[in-house]
Amino acid sequence: MRWPIAALLLSLAAPALADAPLLTSHLRIHDPWVVAEAQSRTYWLFSRNDPAVTGDRRTGIMAYASGDLAHWQRPKLVFALPQDVWAKDGGWAPEVHRWKGRWYLFATFHNEAAALPSPGKRRLYRRAALLAVADRIDGPYSLIHKGEPPTPPGDMTLDGTLHVDAAGKPWMVYAHEWLQQGVGTIEALPLKNDLSPAGKPRILFRADAADWVVGQRQPEGDTGYVTDGPELLRTKDGALLMLWSSWGRHGYVQAQARSESGTLAGPWTQLGPLVEQDSGHGMMFRAFDGRLMLVLHRPFKRALAKFYEMRDAGDRVEVVREAVELDGEAYPTHGCPMEMRDAGAGRGRLYRTDGGALRRAGGALTERPWLSCLCPHPPLPPRRHRPVRAAGRCAGGDGDDPGERPGRSGAGRHRPVVGRASRRLPRGPLPRGMGDGGGATAGRHGDWLCAGVHQCQGPHHRAGQAAAAAGGKAGTL
Repeated sequence: MRWPIAALLLSLAAPALADAPLLTSHLRIHDPWVVAEAQSRTYWLFSRNDPAVTGDRRTGIMAYASGDLAHWQRPKLVFALPQDVWAKDGGWAPEVHRWKGRWYLFATFHNEAAALPSPGKRRLYRRAALLAVADRIDGPYSLIHKGEPPTPPGDMTLDGTLHVDAAGKPWMVYAHEWLQQGVGTIEALPLKNDLSPAGKPRILFRADAADWVVGQRQPEGDTGYVTDGPELLRTKDGALLMLWSSWGRHGYVQAQARSESGTLAGPWTQLGPLVEQDSGHGMMFRAFDGRLMLVLHRPFKRALAKFYEMRDAGDRVEVVREAVELDGEAYPTHGCPMEMRDAGAGRGRLYRTDGGALRRAGGALTERPWLSCLCPHPPLPPRRHRPVRAAGRCAGGDGDDPGERPGRSGAGRHRPVVGRASRRLPRGPLPRGMGDGGGATAGRHGDWLCAGVHQCQGPHHRAGQAAAAAGGKAGTL
């Protein structure tokens, strides 16, 4: 029996449980934060509340639950911002930490009506990370310290995270906005055990300390250097690392830095980008099978959660591969999920894309335990592919974010589709279990096979998914 290939691929990615109907590629997530709760063996993914999915219009934080990082329950609101506090909007960059036997939520809120003094043309207003507490990881969370942030009230800050030093002392590490300073900084504030401030903030480093950071020209005539999303971790050798993000040549960048003293005092050495192509604001956690994982968002606008398998190299962390079996990515930034052959020149050259040795199975592409796409060529730099059109027509970006060009999704990101690629696949059988009938197949030159039709972020995304599920005609370049 010959199945339409798109319907077959969707069936392979079907949720394992009826109460977890959402795939990772369905989740619109900015600034993702994952907690692997060992007691219940549940992964919790926190994000700003989206009324369209929770049905609750209050400003706050929602959480998804999963047993495998691939299938998710519908989210629930775990924190709602009270109406009687200074903050009125936001809910950015939520983080949940275990401290003194309870769960603490850090999340950034703001109030555009609460103006701050501004030395230039740019209007400034109050923004800071608020703290809330709960006895259960899924809340409900209640504000502490009457909704006042630990950071100085005159500082425009965001993306607070909890760091506990070798002596067991808590700190809040956060980004001090480039909007207020021109050059953003990463700062650390000592805390008491009740997470109230215990001293003055200390600058750890400036955004322009990293040579890969590109300043963004602003309408006011100045240039802003961004600091975003700090998160700290210890390696197997005891090195203190920081994940953080800013803007590079091709959009948002996930980078890392290392403290040479092994403490917050530094000095901090910038180790360069981990993931580029408009990706960032990541954090790391251990999966229940022991793998070290990174989750971040991509693209910056209309973002989705993207997962990576990582390696602890002692003095830094390294990307092993993008976990395309979880995030549905058809254009992985690090390694295609299986071998690929370039038949464009008629020679059938093989490329090694996953860091392992090439293998053959009777001349066919070797099967991998994960399955996302058959790559027609090695990963190319950003903006090398032509834009694609998915079933139902997938719109490009609108060009209003730094690094984004009109008609594309930030920094030249591409929409995975079931359709044609810019080079041709070789003739030959598909990996076992894929079938060879209907839609686009690897048995015809010039076709592209992809399991994730989910990166498409245009207004007709749902129409495209519906067409794919119904076995409709694939889009083409």
